[in-house]
Amino acid sequence: MKPDVHNKLLTAAHSTPVREQVGALIWRRRRGRREVLLITSRQTRRWIIPKGWTIAGKSAAAAARIEAWEEAGVAKSVCSRKPIGLVDYSKRLKSGRYAPCLIHVYLLRVRRLVADYPEKFERRRLWVSPDKAARLVREPALKAILRQM
Repeated sequence: MKPDVHNKLLTAAHSTPVREQVGALIWRRRRGRREVLLITSRQTRRWIIPKGWTIAGKSAAAAARIEAWEEAGVAKSVCSRKPIGLVDYSKRLKSGRYAPCLIHVYLLRVRRLVADYPEKFERRRLWVSPDKAARLVREPALKAILRQM
């Protein structure tokens, strides 16, 4: 489904505008197998992928790379130009209300991961197989993307 059609359906279902985000599905090849990097969310400590709001003046792919750096310490990567999928979820806002969000997920092949990065003390990192990652994350659409890897 095209992002604009998906966005309209979500807005209609929630009666509030859908907020768009970008996400980074970070991967590497290790011992001939593909692994993906999950991080914990800051509040609930559940397993997620790095994600955040779009950035004025930056492409969505560039914003996904910035999120991967800030939240997971990905210093160098090769990023897909187009999203590989869409993930919808409800984000809890500071007000306590929930807002429907649509994450445009970009695939990033990590070239260099560093130990010191902006959110180092706020999150944990975990390398796992795509199948295990699909079992650890909550969002059904993200599970589906991981299982397709």
